[in-house]
Amino acid sequence: MKRINYSQYEWSDGSAFDYLLERLSNEDPEEERGICVAIQFNISTRLMQKQSLYNLFGIPVQMARNVPTYFWTHQRCDNRHLAICRKPGFDYHSRSEHSAKEARRLEKPNNWKCPNGYKLFRGMCYKLYGTGDSGVTFSEAIQRCKNEKANLVSLTDIYENGFVTSMLQKLNSNAWIGMDMSDGRVRWLDGEPLKMIRFGPDNRVIRIGGDRHIFQNVGQAGFSSEACVALDATNMVGYWDIIFNRTSKYHLFPKYCNDLKFN
Repeated sequence: MKRINYSQYEWSDGSAFDYLLERLSNEDPEEERGICVAIQFNISTRLMQKQSLYNLFGIPVQMARNVPTYFWTHQRCDNRHLAICRKPGFDYHSRSEHSAKEARRLEKPNNWKCPNGYKLFRGMCYKLYGTGDSGVTFSEAIQRCKNEKANLVSLTDIYENGFVTSMLQKLNSNAWIGMDMSDGRVRWLDGEPLKMIRFGPDNRVIRIGGDRHIFQNVGQAGFSSEACVALDATNMVGYWDIIFNRTSKYHLFPKYCNDLKFN
């Protein structure tokens, strides 16, 4: 695993990034600046597990501990550690399945076109809505995209994230993206795998077990298991903001080129 930016990570083999331990920071400032990630065993917990603890009557007791036995931590990439490799076992046959965007990207025909008002990027047509009025709420954005037989945009890698961010230049407004945070689960509305996260430094996504999370913004009291996400184009440009109230913003959506009808 490598850290691409402040709060953005990716697996070196391109696997979907759908699992993240809560602790990643390193108390050593020099190590914290590193972009690589290592798994670290909690030595204090290990020592505690080896020691017998007794009550006043000399009877061994089991201490309740909430300290994790291991965690991920930022490291300099030139550090020397053990390494674990993985490959398919004997008689294992992997089946390659591509998401809709990946399959579209691999086609690479030369006759892709988009109608007026849309921008072409890797086989998909993108359009920004809401610039002529006061914007739309998250729910209204989803419905408007459905009316266009499209989906609220998912951002699957840094290149698509950069392209969509460029569409918001000079508008001084953020835009809804198609990430749904309902009941503590994080997913793209169009079914694309969650391969990248790019939440800003003021946003916290805390895993509480399984695929469940709670969300928090720095400076706001409390936590929530329900939220929407907007692409930031005003402050931390290119990062994602967790929004608890579904207020009006611009929105973008992509469409497959061959699904479009030209007048």
